[in-house]
Amino acid sequence: MRIDQQRLERALDQLFDAAIDAAPWVACLEELVAATKSYAAMVVPFDRRIPHAAISTANIAPLREEYIRLGWMPGEWQAKARALLVRDGIVRTHQYAPDEAFERHEFYRFLAGNNIRYSCLIALYDAFSEVLCLGLHRHPDQGPFTDEEAAVLADMRHRFIEAARLAQRVSQNRLSGMIAGFDIAGTADVFFDAYGKVTYVNAAAARVLGNELRVVDKELRSQNDAESFRIRRAIQEALAQGNSGAGDPSRLVSIERPGQQPITLRIQRIAGLFDLFASSVGVCVIEMAGGQASAASPDVLKRVFGLTEQETQIATRLCEGLSLREISERSGRSYETVRTHVKSILHKTGTSRQGELIALMAKMRVPDGHAGRADNRGGRVRN
Repeated sequence: MRIDQQRLERALDQLFDAAIDAAPWVACLEELVAATKSYAAMVVPFDRRIPHAAISTANIAPLREEYIRLGWMPGEWQAKARALLVRDGIVRTHQYAPDEAFERHEFYRFLAGNNIRYSCLIALYDAFSEVLCLGLHRHPDQGPFTDEEAAVLADMRHRFIEAARLAQRVSQNRLSGMIAGFDIAGTADVFFDAYGKVTYVNAAAARVLGNELRVVDKELRSQNDAESFRIRRAIQEALAQGNSGAGDPSRLVSIERPGQQPITLRIQRIAGLFDLFASSVGVCVIEMAGGQASAASPDVLKRVFGLTEQETQIATRLCEGLSLREISERSGRSYETVRTHVKSILHKTGTSRQGELIALMAKMRVPDGHAGRADNRGGRVRN
């Protein structure tokens, strides 16, 4: 048996750390590959194929994009593999694809061209009506996963499942905290998942939606086709950032309203959430002109734009009317340090000047008369 069980134990322990902090997932998969003497590993939803909804070792990161670009469709092999995966929790290549398939089927030739010949798929859990699985892959020279190796992985499957479920709970708790922060701030927000589908509309957004902007078939749309296209494209661009995209500028889409000022949609990736473990990974903040407000929640600023603690403090003080020199003196930081932080804040918020930043922060405040008022009209978007 080629599996190093002690190293596998250590890799599984690391998965629990990754469940709490998304950053180490790729490193954990690399360790799993080393422990199981594999070539590559990937955590992926079994049924749907979209960019970025996967975590993989670096050597096959481009493979999934290529898979989608070439338009591979599920075949009989996948239906059989899925049935065995759901039934047994683990399945190997020879159980659903005979050797001759790798010679005559174009899809398997595609895998072979990417150094994948033998796979072992492990079902993690049923997340959001999808089967999530961990795939360990070997190239032709490494040989297949043996019965003994499959038994070891099957025995440890509960550890994989616990780590994945913990990652889901952590992501959902972070998301719930963010939604609560938005509600306190009184901002109008529409959340969307890794497929660009609307998952949640808060109460403030529910009051805004109408003829000019609405949710149709879980998609945020304008009554204007060109505006709807721009919304869709902005969401796709935000999703394309991957889970590290919170530091990138948000996307702006203007929605015209006859006889009224336009609505601005600020579409943003949510910081630090993996597509696989969160029901929502992006947010569309609906900005409307008018109304005085109390200060925006620092938690909202951090979660929406991915600001650090220091950046949040500086952004808040700018909105209070302090100059960079005053902020420098009060914080004990050098003027150049504060100036560098402001540049980062402008980049992350998609603004180019301090005036634009202050205007943006003002639009994310609680309008007079709404602070502390409950409204239960917001809610999840269901089928």
